[in-house]
Amino acid sequence: MIVFALIFEMCFFNLNAQTVIQIDEVYNFTQAPSSTVDYQIDLLQAGEFTIHINDWISTLNWGMDYDRLYIYNSDGDPIARNDFSTVEDPFLFHMFTDNQGLVFRVGQAGTYTIAVHSGQHQTSTWGNATVQNYEMSVTALYCNDNYEINDDISSATPIGIGSTITAYQWKQINTSEIWGDEDWYMVQIDSPGILRIELVEWIAIYNWSSDYDRLFVYNGDGTSIGFADGNEFYSWMMGGGTVEEPFVIEMNLTHAGAYYLRFHAGFATSTTPYQLTTYFTPVDDPFEPNDDFANAKPIPTSDVWYQAYEWRSLDSTMNVAGDEEYFSFVAAGEGEYSLTLDGWIPIYNWGVDYDRLFIYDADENPVGESPLAWMMGTDPITFTVPAEGMYYIQLHCGGTYSMDGYQFKLSGSFYGIWDEDKSALQFQIYPNPASDIVNLKIADDIHEDLTIKIYDVVGELIQSEFLKQNTHQIDVRHLSDGIYFVELESKDWSGKQKLIIQR
Repeated sequence: MIVFALIFEMCFFNLNAQTVIQIDEVYNFTQAPSSTVDYQIDLLQAGEFTIHINDWISTLNWGMDYDRLYIYNSDGDPIARNDFSTVEDPFLFHMFTDNQGLVFRVGQAGTYTIAVHSGQHQTSTWGNATVQNYEMSVTALYCNDNYEINDDISSATPIGIGSTITAYQWKQINTSEIWGDEDWYMVQIDSPGILRIELVEWIAIYNWSSDYDRLFVYNGDGTSIGFADGNEFYSWMMGGGTVEEPFVIEMNLTHAGAYYLRFHAGFATSTTPYQLTTYFTPVDDPFEPNDDFANAKPIPTSDVWYQAYEWRSLDSTMNVAGDEEYFSFVAAGEGEYSLTLDGWIPIYNWGVDYDRLFIYDADENPVGESPLAWMMGTDPITFTVPAEGMYYIQLHCGGTYSMDGYQFKLSGSFYGIWDEDKSALQFQIYPNPASDIVNLKIADDIHEDLTIKIYDVVGELIQSEFLKQNTHQIDVRHLSDGIYFVELESKDWSGKQKLIIQR
């Protein structure tokens, strides 16, 4: 009899396991007291689910075999347990009543089993009934995160600047332990600058004693670069943002390249998705990197204003303060020179890392006082060089930085990287400034076998091609507004002219 009973119970379980139910369908079932019936359901997405039971006869008595409901994943493990359950009896709901609505959450799509146990017959509530005749249905509130699984740096979701994505604080797991979600994103920037993140509907946790939400930032090498008040993360306790007033996080970045954003949801979960939008303000210094003698950039020509930034770009971090700017020039001889700054942010405080200026000769020895100037403003800074030759200018910006940039010009008799006077008679450019097509007027004796080259303001070659016979035009529509230098070169001759693109 015992063997028969076991075989019968196993067959009963397997038979019930074939009872398949669908989301939003209403079913009518019959069940004996003190029995368990298993229903199989395919959950197509992660989300929050509600079991509705109508006409259920409850057994609300601890001293009896009371009602219980279990939910198992495809591995046969319970997705969660009630505080009153045990390892041996891992129920999720107990002593439930008619049409109570039993809510559970799972973090992953898959096949799950709902095991419904009808407790012992209780005369006071069962009356004349001998079996359960009940109606059951399951409704769903899906949380479909298109970017999962992105729980580590190797699976980070690429996001574009200016685009908005919608995701969930919902961990992908086949149990109800959906808190502690990790969402990794990768953003590519083309220059140093300020990355702005706007969060909408992020659920924040404002509690140090719990697993609170936080944002970590990593550079392209996977090195953490964002630290807030000595912590390993960059931002924390985010949230409360709306479309009209999003929660804003900004960070200064020193380098172009890939950066990784790791959002940790802590104990917060929500069936309402959050929105994440990124914006970027570039700080594109044409002279960078020029942080030492070896990378000093030549000043193209005298008495011309050039744009630069107090923005450190030595490594891929957020440490943009304390920029070093090295420039070089070739003095035509002994004499007086002046450097004028416009928009430079000075620091008038001896107690901090203040800004200062140094002049060096070709052997990197100081020329004049060291520093020559400090706490600079807008007045021209004059200095004297003892002889013809190469000299270096070092501008140290102290503890400041600025996304507005500054302008500078060097005045005096020196050889810039372009000597316009010598080539003025051999060829001319018109119109200048230009917007689309540039005409060349070339002397008759240098028409053949010419190469035309275009350089930017720091001497970087950006275009080179042979000039076809009798072709005296250049298409410059692909160039951005600014100052350029055009070089014509043949076997025995070369000449350079300044070109301004202005639209």
